[in-house]
Amino acid sequence: MKNDPKAWQAGLELVFRHAATGVAFVAPDGRILRANGALCDMIGYSETELLDMTVARMLHDDEVQADEASRATLLAGAQGPERREVRMRHKRGRSVWAQVTRVLARGPQGEPAFFVDEVQDLTERRRAEKEIVLLNNLLEQRIRRRTRELEESNEDLREFAYSIAHDLRGPLGSIDGFSARLQELLGDRLGERESHYLRRVRAGVQTMAELTDGLLALADISRAELARSSVDLSALASGILERLREQHPERAVRVDVSPTPPAVGDPRLLGNVMENLVGNAWKFSARNPSACISFGSEVGDDGLRYFVRDNGAGFDAEHAGKLFTPFQRLHSVGEFAGNGIGLALVRKIVGRHGGQVWAQSRPGEGATFWFTLAS
Repeated sequence: MKNDPKAWQAGLELVFRHAATGVAFVAPDGRILRANGALCDMIGYSETELLDMTVARMLHDDEVQADEASRATLLAGAQGPERREVRMRHKRGRSVWAQVTRVLARGPQGEPAFFVDEVQDLTERRRAEKEIVLLNNLLEQRIRRRTRELEESNEDLREFAYSIAHDLRGPLGSIDGFSARLQELLGDRLGERESHYLRRVRAGVQTMAELTDGLLALADISRAELARSSVDLSALASGILERLREQHPERAVRVDVSPTPPAVGDPRLLGNVMENLVGNAWKFSARNPSACISFGSEVGDDGLRYFVRDNGAGFDAEHAGKLFTPFQRLHSVGEFAGNGIGLALVRKIVGRHGGQVWAQSRPGEGATFWFTLAS
């Protein structure tokens, strides 16, 4: 077969006729010279019908000019192949999307002989792509609707929490006021048991007042507009620690506040973040006679990270996720005072600034709280 032109010709003819993709031989002027079965099946014409047609008749009108330009480019000597996606006309009138790969075959003297067009049916792919676009649009609409519903639901919950917390303030104030007045009026006539009961009532009122204040603070953060400006977090940390030292002169706490790049955010809210994180470090290191609190920043994979670190009580890292949930505590009130709102406020504020907050700790080895802010 190696030196048998007839065998080669027969083999090429078999490839042409039984190829899975459409193949057409096209004259330089656009007339169809040959067409295989795959092309005939693709556009619904017999080969005999196609031999009386030009390529232009197989194409939609807006494809004809580009096809003529493709042939002209190759005839002018450009190296092939030429590839493009086209819309063809099926005999029954529907559109057939196809990718045409075109090369120019030349005669013995290099003269243009005919074009070989390989035609791959893209109709199913195009249909699938269209369905994907439609499904994506539908999914986006559903996501937008669900997001809107969720936002409305969250807003309703925030309004409810705000309303409840606000409405509780009045009765709580009355209970506290009348309890105090009762102590004043009865004075020495109160027995130890009665005095104990009144102290318990007033302590409970104080706890409830702190919780309602926390709920109001959470609601306010969700509703507040952010007033962004440059904020020196190191200066905030130093100021908070200086105030805590003045309030607790009996404590000897080593402090290490490093200069950090300025943050961009709401000064009041970021001040709240620092108050809670530094205040927690001070509180939970109270039982360590060699307490140390540090503040600084590092550059990590997620950009600039700020940290507040202490060598206090620490906690089990397995329960770290509870820290930032309102009213969740890892230590009892008897061990350390607090209402479980502070870190929830921190997470809410940091989230509103496009950042994240997380903690690392071991029991008895202190804790490090990290947070990021959007640049």
